[in-house]
Amino acid sequence: MDYDHTDHSAPDGVSAQEDAPPPVILSLLMQSAINASLWENSVPVLQELSLKNQGEDELSLVEISVSSEPPFLLPRSWRLQQVAAGQLHLVKDLDIRLDGARLAAHTEASRATVAFVASAGGRELMQKSRDVRVLARNKWGGLSGILIYWPRS
Repeated sequence: MDYDHTDHSAPDGVSAQEDAPPPVILSLLMQSAINASLWENSVPVLQELSLKNQGEDELSLVEISVSSEPPFLLPRSWRLQQVAAGQLHLVKDLDIRLDGARLAAHTEASRATVAFVASAGGRELMQKSRDVRVLARNKWGGLSGILIYWPRS
């Protein structure tokens, strides 16, 4: 979502908070297609996860949680002790457990949504959702499901 920082006034009846940028930026990179083969071969589903504190205040006890609908992955949470103002925190443990039994029983392609939520002090800071394709056991995601890392020059 793009934010326009040129006009800080709010129209009548609209809170200025609605126009403010989110206090954090949640960034992620994950597979776009999931099937039982990923689970069987322990292929990582999540390749990158980071949180940047855009605010002027330190954030304490930040929790990032992930879930899916339908639930093809097991819910998971990461807890960050503190994130200083302006700090970018890269999550190192990217392991997300897939529901192998559900994926193995999947007989046709379907859509699912994976939701990541960052919160602190009982307040939701940001939510980011990704649509993924959940494929049948005998199907693969094609080249779109293979991440290619280009070396930086």
